[in-house]
Parts: sequence; C-alpha cells; structure tokens
Amino acid sequence: MLARTLFLLAVFFSSFSVEAQDPGREVIVGNASYFDFGPPFSFYNVYVLRPDGQNTSIDLLSLTPPANQCNAQTTFEHSRVVAHKTLASLLEHDPCTITDKQILKESKRKRGLQFSGSVLSMRLSCSAKERIIPMQFLEEDLFSDRPNPPKGVSWAMSLMERLGDEFKSQPSDSTERADVVHALAEGAYDSLYTRPAHVLSRLYAESQVPVRTSEVTLVSSTVEPGVHVLPGYPLIAQAAHVEGDIKLQGMIGEDGRLTSLNRTSGPELFEEPSKAALQKWIFRAANAKKTVDVTLHFALNCSTVQRAADLPR
Repeated sequence: MLARTLFLLAVFFSSFSVEAQDPGREVIVGNASYFDFGPPFSFYNVYVLRPDGQNTSIDLLSLTPPANQCNAQTTFEHSRVVAHKTLASLLEHDPCTITDKQILKESKRKRGLQFSGSVLSMRLSCSAKERIIPMQFLEEDLFSDRPNPPKGVSWAMSLMERLGDEFKSQPSDSTERADVVHALAEGAYDSLYTRPAHVLSRLYAESQVPVRTSEVTLVSSTVEPGVHVLPGYPLIAQAAHVEGDIKLQGMIGEDGRLTSLNRTSGPELFEEPSKAALQKWIFRAANAKKTVDVTLHFALNCSTVQRAADLPR
C-alpha cells in the first residue's frame, strides 16, 4: 500500500513539474526603463523568446525615444541570439506559478519619490490562456548597496540579467526577423503595458520617418544682397522651443557691408546670431547709404507625432 502511494505521488509530482516548466511556444518580456540621468531618459526593450528544440531563440527589439521633442530621431535596433538552453531552463522558474495575489502585494511596496526604475511586463500562455504578469523595479532595487526586492521582483531582475548575458556572450545576428518586427509595427506588443508612456508601435513608426531639422530662411530684404549668410539656430532657442520671425534694420556702408544693425521685432534669442550673420552680407557699392530691412524666419520643424514626457511612476 505504501509503495503504491509513493508511486502515485511520484507520478503526480512528475506530471506537475513537466506542466509547470512548459511556458508555451512563445514568451514576450517587455522592459521599460526610466532614469533621471541622460539624455536619453527612457528605454524600451522587448524580448521575444521562442523554444527551438534544446535551444531558445531570443529576439531583442530596442526603442529609444529622444529626450528632445524636436529634431531628434527615435532609434530602433533589432538583434537576435540563440541561447544554448531550453526556454524552461532559461527562465529558471515557471512564471505561471506567480499568483495575482503575489503581484498585488509586491506592487504595494512602500516607496518614496522615484527618479529611476523599470517596469517589466511578461506575456505568456498559462494553462492555454494568455496572461500578462507585471513587475516594477524600484530605484532601491537597481541602485541600493543592499537591495532587498521581493521574491517575484528578484526573479524578474535575475531573468533580465540572464537575457543580457546571452547578448554579451555571443555575437548577435543583426538580420531583422520580419515577423517580430512586423508584430511590433502592427501593435502586437502595445498591450504589454496597461498605462504606457509611449505606445511601442508609434515609437517604431517614428523611428522609420526621417526627422526634419530646425532651419532658418530669408523671408525678405528690401535691398538684395550680392552675398548673404544665414545664421544657425541657437541651441538655447531650440531647447526653449522658440521659433518665429525676427526683423532687423541696418545701413549699407561704403564697403557694401551693413552697419548700425538693430533688431526691430522678434525674439531676443535670435538677435545675436542674426546680427553676426548679417555682418557678413555684402551689397553692391551702388546701394551705399541705403537702409535695409531684413526678415528672417526660424522654424523648429518639430515632430507632430506622440512625444510623452515620461513613464508612469
């Protein structure tokens, strides 16, 4: 009787362990990080884990939105490695055993104002049903000398280290895998986050469109110059998102160059670079002593697509 009981228990636990370590055909891990040092300040990584016999293919989709909302490109990178271990051994723990109660408890940790951190979200199949498991790494989890994260967070952080080590330990294949990139573009990974600061598919779309740069154009000059130079766009004006027209007036000297330059209207931030440029203009000698009114237009050419400021704290 005892032998039969032990046999049945062995069969039960054997079948349980096999099921617990079968994470399905695909596991998606999204990791969105934010830091108070930079720029850039926000980073999005999506890992697509797929079993391949005794190996696991890992596709990494990286998206980095620019800190400056104007004239900066969202970057996208795709790399791929093959880990020489099964998906279950790469995970080292069955995430399906992480309960909603445990997730809720860990999400209610006491925390102060967070300047840096990471939001992890894992999507996989548990008992043939899709499930999304969220985790949050706090600032003390990442940077404390003595971090003490709860069990689920500790495992998730360890998983991120293992995935990173796979890309460090072997050269990655930069050839884009069309299906995962297509899935990203079509919004298949947008649902990883319930309150996204950035929509992943939109970030990818931004990365594919060249960003226009700030520019300065000559609108008008009451006397046509023989040689004219345009000013550069002041960085401080770009940072302050200042754009528009500036009007200046000057007198053409005997040498064909402008003297007595004054700003008559327009943002003060454009005055010094505009004066410096106009002092390089050369007019025909016949126009000496004529008054010249010049209008320059400074355009930021900011992107009109979504630019969220930061991740939810």
